[in-house]
Amino acid sequence: MPYLHKNRTIQLSHIPRYWAINPTDNTTMEWHDPEESGCNLQLMTSCRDTPPLRTISKDSCLGQIIGSLPLSSCHANHVSHSGVFVRQLTDNVWVTSSSESLHCLKIPQIEYRTSNHPTLNISQQIILPSVALVNVTPGYTILCPGFTLVGRPRTSNVSSLIILNDMGLFSINMSIVDVYRGCLSTPHR
Repeated sequence: MPYLHKNRTIQLSHIPRYWAINPTDNTTMEWHDPEESGCNLQLMTSCRDTPPLRTISKDSCLGQIIGSLPLSSCHANHVSHSGVFVRQLTDNVWVTSSSESLHCLKIPQIEYRTSNHPTLNISQQIILPSVALVNVTPGYTILCPGFTLVGRPRTSNVSSLIILNDMGLFSINMSIVDVYRGCLSTPHR
């Protein structure tokens, strides 16, 4: 996900997708392309091939990020600045990145579909931090400058994304996680 650093938009490249980090023993489960390993991450995580378990080295890009160290091992690409970057992680979970906080409206989808202009008595104003994980409530739409996030109906009560951070839990019950604040408040080992 691109982010703003010293007034330039950069994106880290050549890093695996990390699906699990265990801070107790400093290990990760990682893939560059989880589908290649035959992974099914729906109701119960299963993979045809055993995922690689690795110890996080302080000389690796991830180790430097987690340790709040200078990123000497990370490969960064400069990308053109489009103001806001949005990427869908799962059905209702999105990650957003922008140079500043965004003022958005959260409205019921029925109201969004039947009206060209959202009404303020039904909508709820929300502020997305500059880097955020957004869990959109099923049946709601979040309207932001330049993009829309949709909460689709869920087929089960199981959360499609669970993130443990400093023994806290991010799942279906939490709407927005400020990624910068979460990283800064977590003690580094």
